[in-house]
Amino acid sequence: MLDDPKIKSQAELALIVNHLKEQGKKIVAFNGAFDVLHLGHINSLIRARAKGDVLVLLVNSDKSVKSYKGPTRPIISETDRVKILAALECVDYVTLFDEINPKVILDKIKPNILCKGEDWGKDCIEREVVEKNGGEIVILEKEYATTDLIKKIIDFNNLAVVKAVFFSVNLVDDKIESDFSFDQIISGYLKKIRQVGYKVIVLVRSSIKDRIINEKDRLNVCQEVNNFFKSRDVIIDGVYQDTYCLSDSEYNYEKCGISMLMCAVEELGVSLNNSWFIGENELDVKIGREINIKTIKLGERMKNFEIEPYYYVNGFQEALGLILGH
Repeated sequence: MLDDPKIKSQAELALIVNHLKEQGKKIVAFNGAFDVLHLGHINSLIRARAKGDVLVLLVNSDKSVKSYKGPTRPIISETDRVKILAALECVDYVTLFDEINPKVILDKIKPNILCKGEDWGKDCIEREVVEKNGGEIVILEKEYATTDLIKKIIDFNNLAVVKAVFFSVNLVDDKIESDFSFDQIISGYLKKIRQVGYKVIVLVRSSIKDRIINEKDRLNVCQEVNNFFKSRDVIIDGVYQDTYCLSDSEYNYEKCGISMLMCAVEELGVSLNNSWFIGENELDVKIGREINIKTIKLGERMKNFEIEPYYYVNGFQEALGLILGH
């Protein structure tokens, strides 16, 4: 049927099962769509295999699944589903059927046992054909529902992804300084960044003498940063400082920078995969790359540095333009 010794046509499977039964093998059948394979499927298949000597899976074809689950299913094609199932050690053979239920193929292979989930019960539609041929229905506990899993994925996909643009400023003598010239053009770019859904987050780097030592100092710095950008008509979504490293006896900006970024991730729900870090030096690049965020280095290319940024640009305006172009 397909280039896999476990995947058989119904005719091939009927011959194989007949031969195995002549050898005294106990045949267990299990039917289902097995769309979006999950742990509940795996556990059920392992338990089903333990009921006999050979486990045969009767898999609803794409046509069959669409007939009773609707036009949006299956998620995974029949070709992929049978290949995935055939790769499982507990599965001996797999075949497809086009009908809504597997009574036709069950009448051909006549298994000793048909395993069903508890939601179907022993009075399932297949009971008559199975018992007519000397078999029995065995009920397995149901752990998960594929429909619930798919709903969870859809709900998750509908959640808004929180993305951000991070950059740093320096705290010197209790004043905010930046290597970026925040003129009207850059302010306009930052407004556009927020308009397309990015949060703008500032990391504050301190000199040793300017390190914040209490909550009052922290709030003062936040106010200073917000005033700095407000005067340039820019709204900031978050300000993070290297106070998170105060317990360390030795100041380490790399460690603190990562800590600041991860605090933003936790508090604002930022997706690093969809965010950017604009840095000006090798340490910024190392921090950005360490946490797998898309990193832009301003200015000259670095020499003999083990980690490269994603992009080099000449200035802050070019960096924001690059982000807006993605």
